[in-house]
Amino acid sequence: MNSTSIQSKFRIWRWRIFTSTWLSYAGFYLTRKAFAAAKISLSDDPDLAFSNAQLGVIDSSFLTAYMIGQFMNGPLADRLGPRRVVLAGLIVSIVACAMMGLASAIPVFVTLAIIHGVAQATGWPSLVKNMSAWFSPRERGQVMGWWCTNYAIGGLIATPFAALMIDTFGDWRFGFFMPSLALAGIALIFFFAQKDHPEDVGLPSVESFHGEPEAVLDPTEAPEDEPEGAWRTIAEVFTKN
Repeated sequence: MNSTSIQSKFRIWRWRIFTSTWLSYAGFYLTRKAFAAAKISLSDDPDLAFSNAQLGVIDSSFLTAYMIGQFMNGPLADRLGPRRVVLAGLIVSIVACAMMGLASAIPVFVTLAIIHGVAQATGWPSLVKNMSAWFSPRERGQVMGWWCTNYAIGGLIATPFAALMIDTFGDWRFGFFMPSLALAGIALIFFFAQKDHPEDVGLPSVESFHGEPEAVLDPTEAPEDEPEGAWRTIAEVFTKN
């Protein structure tokens, strides 16, 4: 493959990666914000009549699981690749959110919220790793600046969308069902459009393409010495000054 063909193929694939990963992270908010949109309807439903304290427990369960999941899913994406981890997260998030639309008891909501929180935590660390494989250090500042609009726009759209679905169908359960359905469509786009590395489609690494050295955490180590998916990096964050 000549240099012109490589450049053209890189350009096409980088747009695919940018778009599919942007949509995926913005899409995660569709199911993440569903519970927030349904809260008032849940407390007003005479068959449920959840108290504010009970709703707070569900929220706290989700956020705690999301926090812990952020530490788990980064190393997991290093080992298994962003594609597998994000697809698993999208699927579990879709199923957990849809099942919340079928739930009617606090223990069920809490269990699903925990599962949902871990699934949602697959998004950020995995997709950022994916972007780093396709965009070299010298261009990441500008590229990631645009890419990071996903969480602002995703969060801006998600709650009104779920609320609109509740108003349209007159049932809080559709505040969970319809965001799950929308995210399923995004998951399909991600499945067909995304690849973990340029090498997966017969291209050189982005560092080779731009003539840059491969990044390492420890300047005394070669790239092949870097342990993928290890907890060492996380430990160093907490122990080094």
